[in-house]
Amino acid sequence: MKAPKEKGGHRINFDILGGLPIYRETTNTVFPGTTFNSTSGYRFEVGLSWGYMFYPSLDVGIYLDYKYIYFDSDEKTATNRVTGNVEQAVIAENLTQMFHYGVALS
Repeated sequence: MKAPKEKGGHRINFDILGGLPIYRETTNTVFPGTTFNSTSGYRFEVGLSWGYMFYPSLDVGIYLDYKYIYFDSDEKTATNRVTGNVEQAVIAENLTQMFHYGVALS
């Protein structure tokens, strides 16, 4: 029996991915030596693609995907490099959303 890629014809692919950060490190140049390493947040991705194989070495398709990435804010007490004052160094809450679509040729 041949593998699906060798048979030709249509193919549909659907992906879902979710995750939690296990490592994250952010620094701020105004507060030297202060590192933010909170791992609170999450990520979610979903993707869909459709393709058609014309020949064993020619596959044309379309794809779209969506990504949602969220990190909580974090703060620490640190010395400001510019003013020398002790202040609250803050990494703001971060939300990133991305949507991609296109045509693929392989």
